[in-house]
Amino acid sequence: MQMMRFCCSLLQENFPDRLGHLLVIRLPPVVRVIAQTFIQILKPVTRKKLRIEGNMYHRVLSEYLQALPLYLGGNCACKICTNVSIHVMQQPQTVNMISNVEPGDHVSDDEDMSSLCTNVIPNDNWDHKLRTAVIGILMAWVFVALIAGFYDW
Repeated sequence: MQMMRFCCSLLQENFPDRLGHLLVIRLPPVVRVIAQTFIQILKPVTRKKLRIEGNMYHRVLSEYLQALPLYLGGNCACKICTNVSIHVMQQPQTVNMISNVEPGDHVSDDEDMSSLCTNVIPNDNWDHKLRTAVIGILMAWVFVALIAGFYDW
């Protein structure tokens, strides 16, 4: 817990204005209680930027978004919202959409956006290795803490 407090205070002191709003939706009740406990160690300014909602999140999202996409329970049927699938949202590393628009180009609202985007596979190998290394270190740390706890008992 002390390490979490240190990390939070370090981020808040050095990067206080980087977070505009953070909306966390569809949290199970148990995770919501844990998150509320974690939020108590944040500064009041940062705490005001966080909103944790359960299943009744439509009203909160409509405060920040003009139209809710279908995958968030809304009825927006524009091309951008309908082309986003839940599978891609759950695994964002599979396909990234990178725009090929030049700085001087103008894009009208009725132009087909699919012609402006290309599918690019990012450097998943590096991200995957880094993520695996971090999770491995954390698991080893938890295992050592458990063993130390059993010996101290």
